[in-house]
Amino acid sequence: MRVTSQMMVESAIRSMGTSLERLSYLQKQVAQGKKIQEVSDGPATAVAGLSLRSTLTAGKAFLETATVSAAWMEANETAMSQMIDLATRANNLVSQGLSDTLGAQQRHALATEISALLESAVTVANTSHQGNFLFGGFKTQSAPFTLNEPPDSVTPPLDGGAIVREIGPGQTVRVNVDARALFSDLFESLIDARDALDADNTTTLAAARQDLAAALDQISESRSLNGARLRELERSVERMERIDLDLRALLTQIEEVDMTEAISLLRLQETAYQAVLETSRRILNTPSLFEVISA
Repeated sequence: MRVTSQMMVESAIRSMGTSLERLSYLQKQVAQGKKIQEVSDGPATAVAGLSLRSTLTAGKAFLETATVSAAWMEANETAMSQMIDLATRANNLVSQGLSDTLGAQQRHALATEISALLESAVTVANTSHQGNFLFGGFKTQSAPFTLNEPPDSVTPPLDGGAIVREIGPGQTVRVNVDARALFSDLFESLIDARDALDADNTTTLAAARQDLAAALDQISESRSLNGARLRELERSVERMERIDLDLRALLTQIEEVDMTEAISLLRLQETAYQAVLETSRRILNTPSLFEVISA
Protein backbone atom coordinates (compact mmCIF):
# COMPACT_ATOMS: atom_id res chain seq x y z
CA MET A 1 0.00 0.00 0.00
CA ARG A 2 1.39 3.37 -1.02
CA VAL A 3 1.58 5.81 1.89
CA THR A 4 1.44 9.44 0.88
CA SER A 5 2.39 12.54 2.82
CA GLN A 6 -1.28 13.51 2.96
CA MET A 7 -2.16 10.20 4.58
CA MET A 8 0.58 10.67 7.17
CA VAL A 9 -0.63 14.20 7.96
CA GLU A 10 -4.23 13.03 8.33
CA SER A 11 -3.13 10.14 10.56
CA ALA A 12 -1.11 12.51 12.73
CA ILE A 13 -4.07 14.84 13.12
CA ARG A 14 -6.37 11.96 14.08
CA SER A 15 -3.83 10.72 16.63
CA MET A 16 -3.54 14.19 18.15
CA GLY A 17 -7.32 14.53 18.33
CA THR A 18 -7.82 11.11 19.93
CA SER A 19 -5.03 11.68 22.44
CA LEU A 20 -6.31 15.15 23.31
CA GLU A 21 -9.85 13.84 23.77
CA ARG A 22 -8.58 11.12 26.11
CA LEU A 23 -6.52 13.68 28.02
CA SER A 24 -9.54 15.98 28.41
CA TYR A 25 -11.67 13.08 29.67
CA LEU A 26 -9.12 12.15 32.33
CA GLN A 27 -8.71 15.77 33.38
CA LYS A 28 -12.47 16.03 33.94
CA GLN A 29 -12.45 12.81 35.97
CA VAL A 30 -9.73 14.13 38.25
CA ALA A 31 -11.34 17.59 38.55
CA GLN A 32 -14.87 16.27 39.27
CA GLY A 33 -13.96 13.03 41.01
CA LYS A 34 -16.60 11.22 38.93
CA LYS A 35 -16.16 8.30 36.56
CA ILE A 36 -19.06 9.37 34.37
CA GLN A 37 -19.42 12.91 33.00
CA GLU A 38 -22.23 12.05 30.59
CA VAL A 39 -24.66 9.14 30.39
CA SER A 40 -23.07 8.08 27.10
CA ASP A 41 -19.75 7.50 28.90
CA GLY A 42 -21.28 4.50 30.70
CA PRO A 43 -25.04 3.95 30.37
CA ALA A 44 -25.13 0.94 32.71
CA THR A 45 -23.15 2.74 35.40
CA ALA A 46 -25.29 5.86 35.06
CA VAL A 47 -28.52 3.87 35.39
CA ALA A 48 -27.18 2.02 38.44
CA GLY A 49 -26.18 5.33 40.02
CA LEU A 50 -29.60 6.87 39.40
CA SER A 51 -31.32 3.82 40.88
CA LEU A 52 -29.16 3.99 43.99
CA ARG A 53 -29.78 7.71 44.39
CA SER A 54 -33.53 7.13 44.15
CA THR A 55 -33.31 4.41 46.79
CA LEU A 56 -31.22 6.68 49.02
CA THR A 57 -33.74 9.52 48.71
CA ALA A 58 -36.66 7.26 49.67
CA GLY A 59 -34.65 5.74 52.52
CA LYS A 60 -33.70 9.18 53.83
CA ALA A 61 -37.37 10.20 53.96
CA PHE A 62 -38.27 7.03 55.90
CA LEU A 63 -35.30 7.53 58.23
CA GLU A 64 -36.32 11.12 58.98
CA THR A 65 -39.90 10.01 59.70
CA ALA A 66 -38.66 7.23 61.98
CA THR A 67 -36.32 9.59 63.85
CA VAL A 68 -39.09 12.15 64.40
CA SER A 69 -41.46 9.37 65.50
CA ALA A 70 -38.91 8.04 67.98
CA ALA A 71 -38.51 11.51 69.50
CA TRP A 72 -42.31 11.76 69.86
CA MET A 73 -42.49 8.38 71.58
CA GLU A 74 -39.62 9.31 73.91
CA ALA A 75 -41.67 12.36 74.91
CA ASN A 76 -44.61 10.00 75.55
CA GLU A 77 -42.37 7.96 77.80
CA THR A 78 -41.30 10.99 79.81
CA ALA A 79 -44.85 12.28 80.24
CA MET A 80 -46.27 8.92 81.26
CA SER A 81 -43.41 8.41 83.71
CA GLN A 82 -44.29 11.74 85.32
CA MET A 83 -47.97 10.75 85.39
CA ILE A 84 -47.13 7.47 87.10
CA ASP A 85 -45.12 9.32 89.74
CA LEU A 86 -48.07 11.64 90.41
CA ALA A 87 -50.53 8.75 90.55
CA THR A 88 -48.24 6.80 92.89
CA ARG A 89 -47.97 9.78 95.22
CA ALA A 90 -51.76 10.18 95.20
CA ASN A 91 -52.20 6.49 95.95
CA ASN A 92 -49.91 6.82 98.97
CA LEU A 93 -51.87 9.82 100.21
CA VAL A 94 -55.14 7.93 99.88
CA SER A 95 -53.65 5.03 101.82
CA GLN A 96 -52.72 7.46 104.58
CA GLY A 97 -56.24 8.87 104.51
CA LEU A 98 -57.69 5.42 105.17
CA SER A 99 -55.83 5.16 108.46
CA ASP A 100 -58.09 5.15 111.52
CA THR A 101 -55.64 7.40 113.35
CA LEU A 102 -56.42 10.40 111.11
CA GLY A 103 -59.20 12.88 111.75
CA ALA A 104 -61.19 15.17 109.46
CA GLN A 105 -58.59 17.96 109.63
CA GLN A 106 -55.74 15.70 108.57
CA ARG A 107 -57.81 14.25 105.73
CA HIS A 108 -58.64 17.77 104.56
CA ALA A 109 -54.90 18.50 104.32
CA LEU A 110 -54.44 15.35 102.25
CA ALA A 111 -57.31 16.45 99.99
CA THR A 112 -55.54 19.76 99.37
CA GLU A 113 -52.40 17.94 98.27
CA ILE A 114 -54.35 15.61 95.98
CA SER A 115 -56.03 18.66 94.45
CA ALA A 116 -52.57 19.99 93.64
CA LEU A 117 -51.61 16.61 92.17
CA LEU A 118 -54.72 16.75 89.98
CA GLU A 119 -53.66 20.11 88.57
CA SER A 120 -50.16 18.78 87.94
CA ALA A 121 -51.58 15.69 86.23
CA VAL A 122 -53.64 17.82 83.85
CA THR A 123 -50.51 19.84 83.07
CA VAL A 124 -48.64 16.64 82.22
CA ALA A 125 -51.56 15.45 80.09
CA ASN A 126 -51.22 18.71 78.13
CA THR A 127 -47.52 18.16 77.47
CA SER A 128 -46.35 19.43 74.08
CA HIS A 129 -43.43 18.28 71.96
CA GLN A 130 -41.92 20.55 69.32
CA GLY A 131 -45.06 22.66 69.28
CA ASN A 132 -47.48 19.71 69.13
CA PHE A 133 -49.58 18.39 72.02
CA LEU A 134 -48.81 14.73 72.61
CA PHE A 135 -52.15 13.51 73.88
CA GLY A 136 -54.69 15.31 71.72
CA GLY A 137 -55.00 12.81 68.89
CA PHE A 138 -55.04 14.53 65.51
CA LYS A 139 -55.72 17.91 67.13
CA THR A 140 -52.13 18.65 68.05
CA GLN A 141 -52.39 22.45 68.15
CA SER A 142 -54.72 22.83 71.13
CA ALA A 143 -54.48 21.62 74.73
CA PRO A 144 -56.45 18.35 74.94
CA PHE A 145 -57.53 18.44 78.62
CA THR A 146 -59.29 21.22 80.48
CA LEU A 147 -59.51 21.45 84.26
CA ASN A 148 -62.83 23.08 84.98
CA GLU A 149 -63.07 25.70 87.76
CA PRO A 150 -63.83 24.96 90.47
CA PRO A 151 -61.86 21.73 89.74
CA ASP A 152 -64.81 19.40 89.84
CA SER A 153 -64.15 17.76 86.49
CA VAL A 154 -61.67 17.42 83.65
CA THR A 155 -62.85 17.72 80.06
CA PRO A 156 -61.01 15.18 77.88
CA PRO A 157 -60.14 15.67 74.19
CA LEU A 158 -62.86 14.93 71.67
CA ASP A 159 -60.42 13.30 69.27
CA GLY A 160 -58.54 10.21 70.39
CA GLY A 161 -57.44 9.19 66.91
CA ALA A 162 -54.34 7.14 66.25
CA ILE A 163 -51.38 8.93 64.64
CA VAL A 164 -49.73 6.33 62.42
CA ARG A 165 -46.58 7.02 60.43
CA GLU A 166 -44.95 5.04 57.65
CA ILE A 167 -41.31 4.25 58.43
CA GLY A 168 -40.71 1.86 55.54
CA PRO A 169 -42.44 0.12 52.65
CA GLY A 170 -45.47 -1.48 54.27
CA GLN A 171 -44.11 -0.73 57.77
CA THR A 172 -46.00 1.63 60.07
CA VAL A 173 -45.88 2.63 63.72
CA ARG A 174 -48.36 4.35 66.00
CA VAL A 175 -46.65 7.22 67.79
CA ASN A 176 -49.38 8.38 70.18
CA VAL A 177 -51.53 6.80 72.87
CA ASP A 178 -55.27 6.99 73.46
CA ALA A 179 -55.06 9.62 76.18
CA ARG A 180 -58.84 10.03 76.44
CA ALA A 181 -59.14 6.46 77.71
CA LEU A 182 -55.77 6.53 79.45
CA PHE A 183 -56.05 9.59 81.68
CA SER A 184 -59.79 10.10 82.17
CA ASP A 185 -60.06 7.30 84.73
CA LEU A 186 -57.10 8.73 86.64
CA PHE A 187 -58.61 12.20 86.78
CA GLU A 188 -61.97 10.86 87.95
CA SER A 189 -60.39 8.75 90.68
CA LEU A 190 -58.29 11.71 91.87
CA ILE A 191 -61.40 13.89 92.10
CA ASP A 192 -63.32 11.14 93.91
CA ALA A 193 -60.45 10.65 96.36
CA ARG A 194 -60.15 14.38 97.01
CA ASP A 195 -63.87 14.75 97.63
CA ALA A 196 -63.95 11.69 99.90
CA LEU A 197 -61.08 13.06 101.97
CA ASP A 198 -62.79 16.44 102.22
CA ALA A 199 -65.99 14.73 103.34
CA ASP A 200 -64.09 12.50 105.78
CA ASN A 201 -65.78 9.53 104.11
CA THR A 202 -63.48 6.51 104.29
CA THR A 203 -65.95 4.18 102.56
CA THR A 204 -65.97 6.28 99.39
CA LEU A 205 -62.23 6.81 99.80
CA ALA A 206 -61.62 3.06 99.77
CA ALA A 207 -63.52 2.74 96.47
CA ALA A 208 -61.57 5.69 95.04
CA ARG A 209 -58.35 3.98 96.05
CA GLN A 210 -59.30 0.88 94.04
CA ASP A 211 -60.13 3.04 91.02
CA LEU A 212 -56.86 4.94 91.43
CA ALA A 213 -54.85 1.70 91.55
CA ALA A 214 -56.61 0.46 88.40
CA ALA A 215 -55.88 3.74 86.61
CA LEU A 216 -52.24 3.52 87.66
CA ASP A 217 -51.99 -0.03 86.28
CA GLN A 218 -53.57 1.13 83.03
CA ILE A 219 -51.01 3.91 82.58
CA SER A 220 -48.17 1.53 83.43
CA GLU A 221 -49.37 -0.93 80.78
CA SER A 222 -49.64 1.83 78.20
CA ARG A 223 -46.15 3.00 79.09
CA SER A 224 -44.81 -0.53 78.61
CA LEU A 225 -46.50 -0.78 75.21
CA ASN A 226 -45.07 2.59 74.17
CA GLY A 227 -41.63 1.45 75.35
CA ALA A 228 -41.85 -1.76 73.32
CA ARG A 229 -42.82 0.21 70.20
CA LEU A 230 -40.00 2.66 70.84
CA ARG A 231 -37.39 -0.09 71.15
CA GLU A 232 -38.58 -1.68 67.92
CA LEU A 233 -38.50 1.69 66.21
CA GLU A 234 -34.97 2.37 67.46
CA ARG A 235 -33.86 -0.96 65.99
CA SER A 236 -35.47 0.04 62.69
CA VAL A 237 -33.62 3.36 62.76
CA GLU A 238 -30.31 1.58 63.36
CA ARG A 239 -31.04 -0.80 60.50
CA MET A 240 -31.95 2.04 58.14
CA GLU A 241 -28.78 3.94 59.08
CA ARG A 242 -26.66 0.88 58.25
CA ILE A 243 -28.44 0.43 54.94
CA ASP A 244 -27.92 4.12 54.15
CA LEU A 245 -24.18 3.84 54.82
CA ASP A 246 -23.90 0.68 52.70
CA LEU A 247 -25.76 2.25 49.79
CA ARG A 248 -23.63 5.39 49.95
CA ALA A 249 -20.48 3.27 49.93
CA LEU A 250 -21.79 1.36 46.90
CA LEU A 251 -22.69 4.62 45.15
CA THR A 252 -19.19 5.92 45.80
CA GLN A 253 -17.74 2.73 44.37
CA ILE A 254 -19.89 3.04 41.24
CA GLU A 255 -19.61 6.77 40.54
CA GLU A 256 -16.45 8.11 42.09
CA VAL A 257 -12.96 7.55 40.68
CA ASP A 258 -9.95 6.15 42.44
CA MET A 259 -7.99 9.40 42.60
CA THR A 260 -4.59 7.68 42.82
CA GLU A 261 -5.32 5.60 39.74
CA ALA A 262 -6.92 8.52 37.87
CA ILE A 263 -3.95 10.85 38.51
CA SER A 264 -1.55 8.12 37.40
CA LEU A 265 -3.51 7.58 34.17
CA LEU A 266 -3.65 11.34 33.62
CA ARG A 267 0.10 11.65 33.88
CA LEU A 268 0.62 8.73 31.49
CA GLN A 269 -1.82 10.31 29.05
CA GLU A 270 -0.05 13.66 29.28
CA THR A 271 3.21 11.89 28.40
CA ALA A 272 1.50 10.05 25.54
CA TYR A 273 0.02 13.30 24.23
CA GLN A 274 3.41 15.00 24.28
CA ALA A 275 4.82 12.03 22.35
CA VAL A 276 2.05 12.31 19.77
CA LEU A 277 2.71 16.03 19.40
CA GLU A 278 6.44 15.44 18.89
CA THR A 279 5.85 12.67 16.37
CA SER A 280 3.29 14.74 14.50
CA ARG A 281 5.65 17.72 14.44
CA ARG A 282 8.31 15.60 12.76
CA ILE A 283 5.84 14.21 10.26
CA LEU A 284 4.51 17.64 9.39
CA ASN A 285 8.05 18.98 9.00
CA THR A 286 9.18 16.15 6.67
CA PRO A 287 9.75 17.57 3.13
CA SER A 288 7.75 16.05 0.31
CA LEU A 289 9.32 14.47 -2.80
CA PHE A 290 8.37 17.54 -4.80
CA GLU A 291 10.14 19.76 -2.33
CA VAL A 292 13.30 17.55 -2.51
CA ILE A 293 13.39 17.61 -6.35
CA SER A 294 12.80 21.35 -6.48
CA ALA A 295 15.61 22.07 -3.99
